[in-house]
Amino acid sequence: MKEQKCEKLLLYVIPLLISIVFLSIGTKVYYHSEKVMENYLFIEKRGKSKAQVIEGEWEMFIDFPMYDYDEAKRLLQTREKFEINDSLLAIYGECTSLTIEGGAGGGVSSSLTPIYLLPYKTKDDSLRLDRIEKDGKVYLNYMSEEIVLKPGEKWKITKSYIKVYGEAEVNFTEEIVVKNFGFWKKSNIKCFNSIK
Repeated sequence: MKEQKCEKLLLYVIPLLISIVFLSIGTKVYYHSEKVMENYLFIEKRGKSKAQVIEGEWEMFIDFPMYDYDEAKRLLQTREKFEINDSLLAIYGECTSLTIEGGAGGGVSSSLTPIYLLPYKTKDDSLRLDRIEKDGKVYLNYMSEEIVLKPGEKWKITKSYIKVYGEAEVNFTEEIVVKNFGFWKKSNIKCFNSIK
């Protein structure tokens, strides 16, 4: 009798535990809604660096733009290939531009990363996406600073520093902007070459 009671109890307890797990996941992002099946959240970190050569000779060239977008149309154009499925929660774009005074080089570099699971951390560990709310609000952490952005909102920081490359001394002024573009349709992710 005791074994039968235990089996019946497990029949009630196991589904309850599964429900609790799904609810706890749902606090991070609403996995099971139709909206997340059709849409993804687009977030971008854009860095603009200005380098001034103080002493010596120095050059740097960057030129690897991998994506572009039309914010008005919520159209994302990419050269990169990744899987677009129901598990795609967000896409993280990272763009860096460099201008140089007193030296040679510069350019623009950018890349996209699909996000299928949260929390997500960038390769350099500088930015972490912790949570996405149903209204598109995101909870981020940049270099240990907590950031909350609603769709359309930006966060900006400017910093200056000096680097030494051999006999060259370069003064950098860097502006970093993180923007939450909100939800865009997955059907509007296009191959870069197919855009006219």
